[in-house]
Amino acid sequence: MEILQSLLIKAKPWHKRILLISDDSYQFYSGVKNILDKRIGKPIVLGHTEAILQSLKDYGVSDKQIEIIDIEHDFRVIEAFKYCNNILLENLVGGIYSDMFWDVYTNIIGLALVKTGVADVFIGLPQFSIKDFVLIAKSIIGTKYIKGLISSSHLVQTTTMEYGVNGILMFGDCSIVENPTSKELADITNSTALLASLIFGDNKPKVSLLSFSTKGSASHHMVDKVIKAGKIIDSTSKTYDYDYELQLDASIDPQIGSRKAPFSFVAGYANVLIFPDLQAGNIGLSLVNLFGDAITVGPIIHGLSLPTYQLPNKYTCADILYLSAVGVIATTMVD
Repeated sequence: MEILQSLLIKAKPWHKRILLISDDSYQFYSGVKNILDKRIGKPIVLGHTEAILQSLKDYGVSDKQIEIIDIEHDFRVIEAFKYCNNILLENLVGGIYSDMFWDVYTNIIGLALVKTGVADVFIGLPQFSIKDFVLIAKSIIGTKYIKGLISSSHLVQTTTMEYGVNGILMFGDCSIVENPTSKELADITNSTALLASLIFGDNKPKVSLLSFSTKGSASHHMVDKVIKAGKIIDSTSKTYDYDYELQLDASIDPQIGSRKAPFSFVAGYANVLIFPDLQAGNIGLSLVNLFGDAITVGPIIHGLSLPTYQLPNKYTCADILYLSAVGVIATTMVD
């Protein structure tokens, strides 16, 4: 848990504003309280003022350090509405979310509030599929680059301390890019490694581009894609160690790594794992969650112009805390 704790410490000095969409649940308001207790930022809660105040009272959270934005009456909401009016119409008037008006409306207004400078980090409720959330966020928040890729990563705390950095690894991409090209796989690698360098601190990212082949043990067009991605990274400047075409066991187990890839600086010691496609990444993440009792933080979305995240479906107060901390740290990233 050392890195998760250091995550909170790194977020403290920046005093960023974190906008959260109100949810009348113990998990939500415990998460808000944790943000205050750990002093990682200023929580701004968007919703109906009376309901928020009642929930704060019910769950024993002080309202003194929390800013509330009323979804119906705050003047900033009117400005946000003007900014994203077309997107609201597309999604709420006869659109796929027209039967979830208030939930979707609040999330979209929240995104627009962050875009218009009211907050620095957005934490949304899981009202959308991740695919739809990314499309809407891209329309409102925008991307870092004109043709920039939007991808994701997860911070994974395992129970096996000898793997990664004291049991912590980063996985990418397990949520968004379905079948990345070699160029996209290289972009996913760079985005994930850049965030890992901030989170891991003194522990330099060691990135493995995963495959079912290790250094020529198999021949297949899917392996070729990973090799090509690695060669693209070869041609760019980077601040992390990496290797490509490594199987999972060769990536994280020192004995197997030294046997299968004896000349690799990463094999056996990887702390960032890049999956070749969404099927592999999603299944891999589910396996460590279900069978490995892992703690995961994410999805952490890369490529939007501002830190913009959606909580997982069965989120906990810890998800709110750590995802908020990641968002604060992400505001300091320089590509």
